[in-house]
Amino acid sequence: MKIVNGVNMNEEECCALAHAFANNPETVRDMCKLMDPELLRKSAEILLHTTRLFRPPHPEIDEAYAVVATAELKRLETGLPNLRCVHTTETHRIALRSVIAKFSLPAA
Repeated sequence: MKIVNGVNMNEEECCALAHAFANNPETVRDMCKLMDPELLRKSAEILLHTTRLFRPPHPEIDEAYAVVATAELKRLETGLPNLRCVHTTETHRIALRSVIAKFSLPAA
């Protein structure tokens, strides 16, 4: 399956990815070295203000989302959850796996 027109993200995925950006500053700093920091900031900030998101493919953002989601999944498996939402840790794990799968796919 390839990303053709865009990617839908549900509430849990947006929330888990927003937490991923907040809880993994080292990974975010590393991503800022590889892409426009302002684009990354805006791409992360939008997650804080939405419960559903549809966005067209964007190779840099797609990669950043997958990398940050991977870092958060690893953090959840080895550390304290530090969640500031109504979701469970398991809900975030499932959502992060989904994000990784969606954004690790090559665009058409």
